[in-house]
Order: sequence, then C-alpha cells, then structure tokens
Amino acid sequence: MKHILTKIAEAQALIQSADREADGTDRVIPTDVESSEQELDDCFKIVRDRQSFYTPTSISRSEFINILKDSEYGHYYTDEGMNAIYDYYVKRSRDTGEDIETDVDEIAVDWEEFSEEEFISQFSDRNHSTLDEVVKYMEEWTTLIPLPSGRWLVLAY
Repeated sequence: MKHILTKIAEAQALIQSADREADGTDRVIPTDVESSEQELDDCFKIVRDRQSFYTPTSISRSEFINILKDSEYGHYYTDEGMNAIYDYYVKRSRDTGEDIETDVDEIAVDWEEFSEEEFISQFSDRNHSTLDEVVKYMEEWTTLIPLPSGRWLVLAY
C-alpha cells in the first residue's frame, strides 16, 4: 500500500508541474489506494509525453522511438517514419551546432506520414497531379522526407 501511495504522490507532483508549464492547469490524479497500477502508469506516461527532450544528446534513437510508440501518437508513424524523424533532428542539430528541443506533442503537430497514394491525393491539384510534380511543388515551401518504402514524411505545411 505504501508503494502505491508513494507512486500516486510522485505522479501528482510530476503531472501538475508539467501541466503548469504547458497550459497553466492542473490535472487531477486519482489519489485513492484503489487506483490500479495501470492508472498510475498512465499518469507517468502523460508526464513523459509532455516533457521536452533534446536530440541527439539527451536521448538515443531507441529512447526516442519508444517514447513516440508509447505516446498517444504512436500509431501516427511507422518505425521507418520514426527513425527518419530522429535522423532529421540529428542532422538539423549537427547543421546548427545546437541540440534541438522537442516533445511528442510537437512532433505530432509538426510531422505527418503518408503513403504515396495519400500524399498525392492530399497535395495534388490541377497543376500538380503526378508524384514528381507534387514533390517539386511541396519542396518549395516545406520539408519532405521520402522513405524507402515509398511513404512520405511532411513537415507542417
């Protein structure tokens, strides 16, 4: 019982701190001893999802991918896409000489992954209807990452 009460107190403190930083509100954490371990683990997951991390120095590729997979956005990306996003931040960090601060919410807002068909359907118009035309058009105003499987990552457009 003491273990659960300690875990509740830790989760409450971490989440309230993260929430105040994010939006100025407090999240209510169940404080009864009847709370399941799963409920408490979910609370810690919320905190982990909302905490910023720096790529590449403070987080490894596997940690980055695990954080994304375990988040509510894990289904947004394939493993191939998550690896490519990590590589993007590592390259950007090397190019600028600075670590890149991000979090899973920001990644989910900034990046979308599409199959080739979805990509063409989403971004084609009467002047740009083939894959090459859409890519050329999109590259003028956003970052595109082609994946070996034929899928595409698109930075917020």
